[in-house]
Amino acid sequence: MTDRSFVVMVSDRALGPSVENIGKKLLELDGQGIYSTARPLDKVLHHLVRGVRDDVLLKTNLEQSDLENLLRKNLGGDYKLCTIKWMR
Repeated sequence: MTDRSFVVMVSDRALGPSVENIGKKLLELDGQGIYSTARPLDKVLHHLVRGVRDDVLLKTNLEQSDLENLLRKNLGGDYKLCTIKWMR
């Protein structure tokens, strides 16, 4: 599978603690199929881990369904506050 870019968009309904949790959980997935090529992942997620909503461009070599399952499992209830948009 080739690397594909995707954007994690956090809903306007997400409050600071949920946004912070999403950022921390995404950071924990570094090296598990989710990464950033431009900068280290912690620099890409710096707003989210501080509870500030932001859209985040990431890359993966996972299939779409595998990525969604990984995010659903690791983000728990906060997954419903995220939308994944695949870049072409």
